Amino acid sequence: MAFRITDNDKGYKELVARVFGFGRPKITVGVHEKDGGAEHGEGTTIADVATWNEFGAGSIPERSFLRAWFDENQERIKEVIKRLLADVIAGKISEDVALERLGLWMQADIQKRIAQGIPPPNAASTIAAKGSSVPLVDTGQLRSAITFEVKKDKK
Repeated sequence: MAFRITDNDKGYKELVARVFGFGRPKITVGVHEKDGGAEHGEGTTIADVATWNEFGAGSIPERSFLRAWFDENQERIKEVIKRLLADVIAGKISEDVALERLGLWMQADIQKRIAQGIPPPNAASTIAAKGSSVPLVDTGQLRSAITFEVKKDKK
């Protein structure tokens, strides 16, 4: 008696490749080196301004636009990642598209947070000097310097 065994993949190998093909991608969001070195005036850079405001410095109060956003949005971030991963598994988008969408969403939401104003309010002297009461918004240079980068491990 002879037996014949047939292996019908039905897409399993492709599914495993999509799910586990990510490796260990890392998305960073903030002021990156390419933009951070841009001059902001009087010997300061965008990276300086971002650091002073994110952590506070001297008379500048802490106005966390990065750490606070991540702290406040943990559940939203998980939901977006789940949705994107489901689309990758379903073959609707590639891993690169998913990572780009995640990075763009985080970048845009942080920029929106800055545009809406981050407490504490500006001092009266700051408002008079820049002509605006919105903290962290003067020329828009800091907000537009918020970008994302995707770094992937070599497979």
